[in-house]
Amino acid sequence: MGYFTDDLTVKAYKFAYSQNYDHSYPNENIIRLSSALKIKKNSKCLDYGYGFGENLIHFAKKDLDMYGIDIDNDLKRKVFKKISDRNINLKHTPKLHTLKSSDKKLPYKNNFFDFILCNQTLYLLADEVKIQKLLKDIYRITKKNGTLLFTMMSEKNWCCTDGEYLGNNVYSFDDKSKLNKIKGNFLHKYYIVNSIPHIKYLFKDFNVEEVGFFDNSYYGVNGHHYVVVCKKK
Repeated sequence: MGYFTDDLTVKAYKFAYSQNYDHSYPNENIIRLSSALKIKKNSKCLDYGYGFGENLIHFAKKDLDMYGIDIDNDLKRKVFKKISDRNINLKHTPKLHTLKSSDKKLPYKNNFFDFILCNQTLYLLADEVKIQKLLKDIYRITKKNGTLLFTMMSEKNWCCTDGEYLGNNVYSFDDKSKLNKIKGNFLHKYYIVNSIPHIKYLFKDFNVEEVGFFDNSYYGVNGHHYVVVCKKK
């Protein structure tokens, strides 16, 4: 049983990555939000759950000193291949780390990061206790007054409305939509937030500055996500 991970979800994503599950562009909402946050050049930044690497590469091109952490070691190779194939020259070479299920502490010093992005990742822990443990360690590695940007699935998301409720705000779901190219079992679990008070409870150790949302609805996919912008107290 992973400390900062959910075993079923790790298995699902490793299976997906083995089929070259990927994106070739950063998340539009993250780009727009980051422009409002005005992160200074050379800031130390962490993309927690960097996945395909597109958001991380976008920030690295802005001269941010990027770090990334995720669950599959092969993602490092894929990210650096993208950088090489696109002939991208970066001021700061990204520092990427693979999280193990046995890890009980993130591999960074206290008060290290100016900015942390955790896009569509935190809810994949699928357990409120695990989420709180991870948030405490994220708090530890963030500088005072550092900025954090999280996205969380809401109860309007189709993984909730079409998924199976397992209890304690957790749902399981296997995406079989036209938009999913994974061949086989992609069943994994999600922790769903159901209100702004619920969000403020989860992030109670931080100063929550903004709670918004982004959404999409096409081909039967309803992708409602909350956006949470915080500062370390």
